[in-house]
Amino acid sequence: MLPSIEQRLEWIADLLAYMRLHALRLAEARADAQEQWVAVLARSLAAPCATPAARGFSATWQASRGSSTPYIGGFPRYVERRNQITASGYESFELSA
Repeated sequence: MLPSIEQRLEWIADLLAYMRLHALRLAEARADAQEQWVAVLARSLAAPCATPAARGFSATWQASRGSSTPYIGGFPRYVERRNQITASGYESFELSA
Protein backbone atom coordinates (compact mmCIF):
# COMPACT_ATOMS: atom_id res chain seq x y z
CA MET A 1 0.00 0.00 0.00
CA LEU A 2 1.27 3.48 -0.78
CA PRO A 3 2.27 5.47 2.31
CA SER A 4 -0.12 8.29 1.39
CA ILE A 5 -3.08 5.91 1.20
CA GLU A 6 -2.16 4.33 4.53
CA GLN A 7 -1.74 7.81 6.05
CA ARG A 8 -5.18 8.85 4.82
CA LEU A 9 -6.81 5.77 6.31
CA GLU A 10 -5.08 6.29 9.67
CA TRP A 11 -6.03 9.97 9.67
CA ILE A 12 -9.68 9.18 8.96
CA ALA A 13 -9.66 6.54 11.71
CA ASP A 14 -8.24 9.15 14.12
CA LEU A 15 -10.94 11.63 13.08
CA LEU A 16 -13.65 9.03 13.71
CA ALA A 17 -12.16 8.21 17.12
CA TYR A 18 -12.10 11.94 17.97
CA MET A 19 -15.72 12.26 16.91
CA ARG A 20 -16.76 9.22 18.95
CA LEU A 21 -14.96 10.59 22.02
CA HIS A 22 -16.77 13.94 21.69
CA ALA A 23 -20.17 12.45 20.73
CA LEU A 24 -20.02 13.98 17.25
CA ARG A 25 -21.73 12.42 14.25
CA LEU A 26 -21.08 14.74 11.31
CA ALA A 27 -17.85 16.11 9.84
CA GLU A 28 -17.96 18.40 6.85
CA ALA A 29 -15.01 20.29 5.40
CA ARG A 30 -15.43 24.04 5.74
CA ALA A 31 -15.74 25.86 2.40
CA ASP A 32 -12.85 28.22 3.18
CA ALA A 33 -10.61 25.26 4.07
CA GLN A 34 -11.49 23.58 0.79
CA GLU A 35 -10.69 26.74 -1.16
CA GLN A 36 -7.36 27.11 0.66
CA TRP A 37 -6.42 23.51 -0.13
CA VAL A 38 -7.35 23.92 -3.82
CA ALA A 39 -5.08 26.99 -3.91
CA VAL A 40 -2.23 24.98 -2.35
CA LEU A 41 -2.70 22.25 -4.97
CA ALA A 42 -2.75 24.79 -7.81
CA ARG A 43 0.45 26.46 -6.54
CA SER A 44 2.25 23.15 -6.20
CA LEU A 45 1.29 22.11 -9.73
CA ALA A 46 2.32 25.50 -11.14
CA ALA A 47 5.71 25.54 -9.39
CA PRO A 48 8.76 25.77 -11.66
CA CYS A 49 10.09 22.53 -10.17
CA ALA A 50 6.95 20.62 -11.14
CA THR A 51 7.72 17.97 -13.72
CA PRO A 52 6.28 18.25 -17.24
CA ALA A 53 3.99 15.33 -16.37
CA ALA A 54 2.72 17.16 -13.29
CA ARG A 55 2.14 20.32 -15.31
CA GLY A 56 0.24 18.30 -17.91
CA PHE A 57 -1.82 16.82 -15.13
CA SER A 58 -2.45 20.36 -13.88
CA ALA A 59 -4.02 21.36 -17.18
CA THR A 60 -6.23 18.28 -17.12
CA TRP A 61 -7.13 18.89 -13.48
CA GLN A 62 -8.09 22.50 -14.08
CA ALA A 63 -10.40 21.37 -16.88
CA SER A 64 -12.17 18.91 -14.58
CA ARG A 65 -12.07 20.61 -11.17
CA GLY A 66 -13.61 18.60 -8.43
CA SER A 67 -11.67 15.46 -9.16
CA SER A 68 -9.01 14.15 -6.81
CA THR A 69 -5.65 15.85 -7.27
CA PRO A 70 -2.39 14.60 -5.83
CA TYR A 71 -0.33 16.92 -3.67
CA ILE A 72 3.17 17.13 -5.15
CA GLY A 73 4.62 19.36 -2.43
CA GLY A 74 6.16 16.39 -0.64
CA PHE A 75 4.80 13.73 1.65
CA PRO A 76 6.39 15.15 4.83
CA ARG A 77 4.69 18.54 4.28
CA TYR A 78 1.39 16.78 3.56
CA VAL A 79 1.61 14.83 6.83
CA GLU A 80 2.68 17.96 8.71
CA ARG A 81 -0.44 19.83 7.53
CA ARG A 82 -2.68 16.92 8.48
CA ASN A 83 -1.07 16.79 11.92
CA GLN A 84 -1.72 20.53 12.36
CA ILE A 85 -5.40 20.02 11.55
CA THR A 86 -5.60 17.14 14.03
CA ALA A 87 -3.83 19.11 16.79
CA SER A 88 -6.25 22.00 16.30
CA GLY A 89 -9.27 19.77 16.95
CA TYR A 90 -9.97 19.50 13.21
CA GLU A 91 -10.30 23.25 12.66
CA SER A 92 -10.85 22.74 8.91
CA PHE A 93 -14.08 20.88 9.58
CA GLU A 94 -17.52 21.71 10.87
CA LEU A 95 -18.16 19.00 13.47
CA SER A 96 -21.58 18.48 14.98
CA ALA A 97 -23.66 16.00 16.97
